[in-house]
Amino acid sequence: MVWCREEKKGVIFDLDGVLVDSSEFHFKAWQIWAARHNTTMTYEFFRETFGMVNDNIIPHLLRRELTKEELKALSDEKEAIFREVARGKIKPLEGAVELVMGLKKAGFELAIGSSTPKKNIEVVLESIGLAEVFHVRVGAEDVSRGKPDPEVFLKAAELIGVRPERCVVIEDAVAGIKAAKNAGMKAIAVTTTHPRERLAEADIIVERIADVTVDMIEELLNQR
Repeated sequence: MVWCREEKKGVIFDLDGVLVDSSEFHFKAWQIWAARHNTTMTYEFFRETFGMVNDNIIPHLLRRELTKEELKALSDEKEAIFREVARGKIKPLEGAVELVMGLKKAGFELAIGSSTPKKNIEVVLESIGLAEVFHVRVGAEDVSRGKPDPEVFLKAAELIGVRPERCVVIEDAVAGIKAAKNAGMKAIAVTTTHPRERLAEADIIVERIADVTVDMIEELLNQR
């Protein structure tokens, strides 16, 4: 693959738990889905697997092997439920929009790198007014391996034309932080869905996305 000039810099955002806190909508969607399939999604299991792809979650819930076609149908069903319960109710986390617009003004290339389907990404970005900012969106259907595999972030970096070492990932999930580090990128963790001690691999850990600044990201990229 061919990368653009080294001075380009990028920030790749996870979606859920970073730009928005959609966890309550996902948990509700999983509960509805689980009830339809005679199983249970506990809050503990939900928190543990939040940020992982559905293909890794569904077999655990149903306790059986599934064909690729079955997995896709079941995953599509769950995500359709999510969009139904979340549409029009998603709000940006405090400071999220301001950070994104500040990074854009500072010349950063921006992308979404999420385990969620692109239809979900579209609904969320439109709801929070950032659809025109994030033209690069890598979702579940764009990768064959979920986080902690680095594929999602490497693909996002390639699409924005920025080398991995010049990218910062902002994540809230343990698997996402691992994926960022596996990609050779800097990582900022937000403790939206996991406690600080679980996110210790990150270069920087903050309590809120509002605590992240453009200068912080610039300084992180300048570290050797």
